Amino acid sequence: MKILLLGDFSTVQLNLKKGLEYRGHDVTLISHGDGFKKVDSDIKVYTRHKDENNYIGALKEITHQLQISQKIKNFDVVQTASHIFYHNRVDGYLFPKIFERNKKTVLLNTACSLPYNNFVKQLKYSPCKDCKIYDLKNGICEHEKINAKSIEFDRYKKYNAIVSTHFEYYQSFNETIFKNKNKFIPIPVDLNQFQFDKTIILDKINVYYGEIRKGFKGGIYIEEALEKIRNSRYSKYFNIIVSEKLSYAEYLKVISSCHVLIDQASSYSYGVNAIIGLSKGKVVLSGAEHEAIELLSDFQISNPIINIKPNSDDIYNKLIWLLENKDKLQEIGSKGRDFVNKFHSLDYISEKYENLYMSL
Repeated sequence: MKILLLGDFSTVQLNLKKGLEYRGHDVTLISHGDGFKKVDSDIKVYTRHKDENNYIGALKEITHQLQISQKIKNFDVVQTASHIFYHNRVDGYLFPKIFERNKKTVLLNTACSLPYNNFVKQLKYSPCKDCKIYDLKNGICEHEKINAKSIEFDRYKKYNAIVSTHFEYYQSFNETIFKNKNKFIPIPVDLNQFQFDKTIILDKINVYYGEIRKGFKGGIYIEEALEKIRNSRYSKYFNIIVSEKLSYAEYLKVISSCHVLIDQASSYSYGVNAIIGLSKGKVVLSGAEHEAIELLSDFQISNPIINIKPNSDDIYNKLIWLLENKDKLQEIGSKGRDFVNKFHSLDYISEKYENLYMSL
């Protein structure tokens, strides 16, 4: 099949591209590179530079996107990483052409949406309140605007299928009219890219936290927990590594030096950071509620991820538990690698996508 993957967040589509190519498909990836992460793609969409004039930068973006739009046609499948791709000045005109010019379209549902926004507010905890406080300009959520449903649902109706990657995304669409289109497929990862790092602890436990959105991903609680560690009598036993806005290549170098990786705290599910950490044999702290883990298999499975909640005391206590159980870190890390190999490997996940595409 001739497949186009449009847009990418945290290498999800890049890894899928590799898996589908292994299975003999002709795959093209077009993306913005996921901002500062500078993720690879076949065609990189122009993004204005930080110090570039807003008007000139927007003009360059729109011009390049108009050119790219002409190439998005005659694909067997186009899978978009969001229901929006182009500059807001032209998205309403260009995005519908994706449906018109290609045979089948799939939405990769791995980001906030109106269904997600409505669903997570029913859970024990959600990122919505903190997202408004710490992440959103003027505290305004696009998915709560009066016209949000008409804009989003109009596009969802046009997709042949929706692939949800996490419990919250999957369950939220199951409560809409798009339930029959909704499929759960976990995030793929290229295990060949990550060497398993044997856990060797000398004097201190190296804890890595790549600064994330304070609100949506619970960064505020992680930061508070790490500050408690720094100010506690246990501080001498930890080496806390914090980084901000690293490119993907730089990020992989830093992660290799840690024993423990903290992913996110306001989600029932774990993210790409967690999967990468597990792949390298790191102990991972992230969202891993039983509802999310149960989606992976029809059978009860052992979960190697240390589940954390949006609560600094919870995160702090689990770091202290790891300190008191240092002898278990190697075993936990090994189970993490096995977990990824079973539920997130390229061969396993790309076969699921291939079967889906062929069924449309």
